[in-house]
Amino acid sequence: MESPLYADLHVHTTISDGSDDFEEVLAQAATLGLTHVAFTNHDTVTGLSQAFDLQERFNVTVIGGIEISAWDAAENTKAHIIGLGFESERAPAIQALCGPLLERRFAKTRWQIEQLQSHGIKLDLDLLGRYALQSTCLYKQHVMAALTEAPHGSAEYQRLYRSLFKEGGICERHIPYVDARDAVRAIKEDGGWAVLAHPGQFNNFGLVARLARLGLDGIEKYHPDHGPKEWRKVEQLATEHNLFCTGGSDYHGAFGDSALGSHRIQVDTGTDKGTVHPSTDKGTVHPSTLVCGQRDGSSVHPGLAVLLDECGSRQGGRRANAGRADAGSVHPSSPI
Repeated sequence: MESPLYADLHVHTTISDGSDDFEEVLAQAATLGLTHVAFTNHDTVTGLSQAFDLQERFNVTVIGGIEISAWDAAENTKAHIIGLGFESERAPAIQALCGPLLERRFAKTRWQIEQLQSHGIKLDLDLLGRYALQSTCLYKQHVMAALTEAPHGSAEYQRLYRSLFKEGGICERHIPYVDARDAVRAIKEDGGWAVLAHPGQFNNFGLVARLARLGLDGIEKYHPDHGPKEWRKVEQLATEHNLFCTGGSDYHGAFGDSALGSHRIQVDTGTDKGTVHPSTDKGTVHPSTLVCGQRDGSSVHPGLAVLLDECGSRQGGRRANAGRADAGSVHPSSPI
């Protein structure tokens, strides 16, 4: 039996609203024993070339990704759509869709900074400037870091955040997101795999059927906001609509509360059993998550294991198994 793959498929960096850069994340991933990391920065694939160049140094396969901020008018809900498997930063459909969104977000953040200054609230403008040089856009996490040194998960931080950015605070402002259907279409047009992120966070499970008809490939099952109830719901929908399941920590470094690898998945590529590891979750994994082989060479739905295989083979990672056609099992791995 081949060694299993350990993958965190939802990670943010300084390119969007994370505190760690690509090098810092990959160094940590190597220490944790992760074999695959998907960089899913908000609304951009900028920087993926740099990440690809670092993977051999840290012996961690990089999966090019994105997390698109979307909205579904029919369900009246937010939806985050993850794209996985991009080979480069060249993603014209995504750039055309998300470029204006980043501009709207940046304009909102500038307005928030002006609001704070007009109310006499002091910010560390030098720190904001450094964040602006690293990221494709300034985010409220950057503004909060310029306001307080309190840790993200502390009561002090959360009180300040809610008073300013929520509950009618002076910085509360919403911007139009892109249509969730357009997000799926753009990901597919640019050659990626489309995944509905953390449906439990927005309770938008009702989107799955409609997005599946447009080419949705998977649903994020393991996530900090999900528990057994959400796992069961995701499994049911994945089976019903022939989708694969993913998992990830939604890591933001110091700008979030989840540790890298905390919600990683384990893919056993050399077994013939399609069940979740019994020590963690006894549900059944849809066969589409288990196939190892080429996208167009399998009689079974090509799923998550294919994605990991292809990225490992194409990008020179240590776990390249492209061309196999055996099954494996997928389950949330216990801490390494």
